Amino acid sequence: MLSVALIKDNQVIKEGNYFLGLRHSERLLPTIKDILDASSFSLKDIDTFAIDIGPGSFTGLRIGLATLKGLTFGEKKKVIGISSLDALAKNAQLQLDYSDHLICPIIDARQDRVYTAFYEISKSNKLKRKTKYQVVKIGNLLKTLNKKKVVFLGDGLEKHQDFIAQQKKEVIFLGRKFWFPYASIIAKLGLEKFKRGKSDNIDSLSPMYLVPPVVRKK
Repeated sequence: MLSVALIKDNQVIKEGNYFLGLRHSERLLPTIKDILDASSFSLKDIDTFAIDIGPGSFTGLRIGLATLKGLTFGEKKKVIGISSLDALAKNAQLQLDYSDHLICPIIDARQDRVYTAFYEISKSNKLKRKTKYQVVKIGNLLKTLNKKKVVFLGDGLEKHQDFIAQQKKEVIFLGRKFWFPYASIIAKLGLEKFKRGKSDNIDSLSPMYLVPPVVRKK
C-alpha cells in the first residue's frame, strides 16, 4: 500500500491511500505533490517527516527511504522512523477498548512466519509495547500467547486467520481496513516522538530487519 498524509497539530489535513502493486516508485513523488498542492503547502512548510521503516516489504520501504533522503537533502528537517507494528497496534487502540486484551499485529513474513510484537492498553489508555519486535512461526506465536485474550490484525491474517481461530478461543480479529500502517497513524506516532525530543539520522536510518531465532540442535 502507498500511503501519504499531511498533519498539523495532530489533525489530518490530507491523506491518500492506494493499492498500486509494484508501482510505488512511479506514484510516490506525484502523490506527495498532489497532497501538498491540495493543501496549499510546500515542502519548505514541513517541519518533520515521519516514515514507516517496517517490518514489511523491503522494496517498498527502500523506495520510501530513498525518496525521503532526496526530499530532505541539504535541508535541516527532522526525520522520525516508525515501526509498522506500532502503527498497526495504534489502529487497534483507536477502535475499541481492548484494555483486557493483548494486541498482536501480525505481518506476513512468508514460510509460515509473521513479524509481530505484543502490546497492551493501560487503564489511562496508553499504548505500550510489551515485547521486542520479532519474527516467529505462527504456531510458536500461538503457544506463547497460551490462554490470553488477544486482538489480531495485520495482513498476516490473510494466510493465518483460520488457523488461529482453530487454535484459540478468546480472540478478536479486526477487519481488513485495519491491517495496514496508514500514513496518518505513522505521522501521529512521529509527532508523539517529536514532542518527546526524539528523532533519527536520515543518513543512517534503514528498514527494520528481523531474523528468525536460531534453533540449535542438541
